[in-house]
Amino acid sequence: RTMTAARTLGAEVVLLETPPTFTPVERNRDAMRRFFAEVVGDRGDLVIAWEPRGVWEPAQAARFAEELGLVYAYDPLQLGEEPPPATATAYFRLHGLGFYRNRITDDKLDELAELLGAYERAWVVFVEAEKYRDAQRFRKLLLGREFVGEPE
Repeated sequence: RTMTAARTLGAEVVLLETPPTFTPVERNRDAMRRFFAEVVGDRGDLVIAWEPRGVWEPAQAARFAEELGLVYAYDPLQLGEEPPPATATAYFRLHGLGFYRNRITDDKLDELAELLGAYERAWVVFVEAEKYRDAQRFRKLLLGREFVGEPE
């Protein structure tokens, strides 16, 4: 139903968020493999992003997402010094700091804008309390930048 609804709405991407109880044990990995093989099936041109909550290490989650043909969804501003996964596509879910409350600073938005240059395609979703204002500030920041694509 989700895939049908997404296609009907003309969505490009569907987000799957697993709960903290969905830990990286083999039993859960097998369940997810079966889910995508048996339930989801043919995705067509829809991108599925996966945001694991809980104890998944970023590199571990990124490898598993790649195995399943998913885009690893994460908050790059909370990864610390660990570099983001090396993929062509990114799905950033910005939670802010302090349980969805804090406004994202201009420095962090600038850092995010720099990160976008490494991807061919990216989605940025603000989910913290100041999401609308932060998204508007980020849009304004991006409008002032020039992104250069591949030569034709």
